Amino acid sequence: MTAALRPLPIFTAVSLSPRLPRPSLSLHPSQGVSLGGTVTLRCHLPRLAARVWLYQEGGWTYRYHKEKENNTAEFSFIKTTWEHAGMYRCQYQVLVLFGTSETSDPVQLVLTDHRYSPPNISMNQEKIVEVGTNVTIQCCNQGYGGIIFLHKDGHSAPVQHQDPHGGGTATFILVAVTPADSGTYRCSYHPKYRVLEPRGTSGKSDPVELVVTGEVPRPSLSLHPSQGVSLGDNVTLRCHLPWLAAWVWLYQEGGWPYKKGKKKDQDTAEFFISTLREHAGRYRCQYQVSWSEEASEKSDPVELVLTDLRYPPSSISLHPEQHVGTGTNVTIRCWNKDYGSTFLLHKDGSSDPLKHQNSSGGGTATFTLFGVTPADSGTYRCSLSPLALRLLVLTPLGTGNPNPAQNYTSGPTTPYGSP
Repeated sequence: MTAALRPLPIFTAVSLSPRLPRPSLSLHPSQGVSLGGTVTLRCHLPRLAARVWLYQEGGWTYRYHKEKENNTAEFSFIKTTWEHAGMYRCQYQVLVLFGTSETSDPVQLVLTDHRYSPPNISMNQEKIVEVGTNVTIQCCNQGYGGIIFLHKDGHSAPVQHQDPHGGGTATFILVAVTPADSGTYRCSYHPKYRVLEPRGTSGKSDPVELVVTGEVPRPSLSLHPSQGVSLGDNVTLRCHLPWLAAWVWLYQEGGWPYKKGKKKDQDTAEFFISTLREHAGRYRCQYQVSWSEEASEKSDPVELVLTDLRYPPSSISLHPEQHVGTGTNVTIRCWNKDYGSTFLLHKDGSSDPLKHQNSSGGGTATFTLFGVTPADSGTYRCSLSPLALRLLVLTPLGTGNPNPAQNYTSGPTTPYGSP
């Protein structure tokens, strides 16, 4: 960082042609910076930039210049003073056409003055409350008056603030709380009679913990790829979590459960499998949030169907062929002369088989689509679960001779359906 320049107005007229996306500005650490401590303001640049300016509202302008263009610029104050407290924005310039961006949204650097004792904090409910409860948090600053702030760990700015109008106590109400309100809360205050240091605050109070419980919504589970997985292929089962979770379980029906712990709460969990025959089957997932012992219900099941390429694909035929009118009954015939057992009918784009049929020892199955509509248009294929294999280990998808069965439904006059 170069030496500070003399104060400039923050909205000095500059050329905004060509129009460049605005940068963003962040503080590190984002909160809890003590008077005399070190802080870094980081300007994040959507375009590589050679020149970056940091503006302090009503104060100094700082310039950052690099011989090599960069996508971030850092301005560090090694030992903060009251002069550093305030509102900041940044701006950048690219070398191409010397275009200059607008200034970023502001961030506020608030310094903590430990000469003032931290406030007291209390919560009128127990630590654990139900969804929809109104929670009251009370903060008292022991007679200093001024503005009282309510902070939540993980948020750089206060979540609420209040001026008790000469008193030393503020009451904050969290209305109809949800699990998103769970967390650690603290208070701080800006003393009423602090004139020379208007942007300083006291230290933060001791914490209070809030845990919001309720019925944990079910997750959902998906397969990637969703179909066409051959024995030996890699497959990912992804559990999608409506709430951030620390523990996730994957269950195989009749098989082993898999458990995944997260150091950081996340909204998805992935289970990777290099497939063997025993991995074929039906799966569900379940999760537990970090702030409750209650686990969710299990997801709806997904089926992992594996293809055994040692077996030849089935053949397929369609009657009537391809273009048909709405309301027609369409017959799809699948056969495999040697293996018999259960045939499955697939439609491209659908992860699960549409229908299945036991050939009763023969090598043929006939599927009927009654009164077809344009939604039935598409490409159909067959597979077979031979008698010697588990149900969910199949022959390759049949592609017919020479093509898969394609069904196009139409209205009274104009063809309707996918090509």
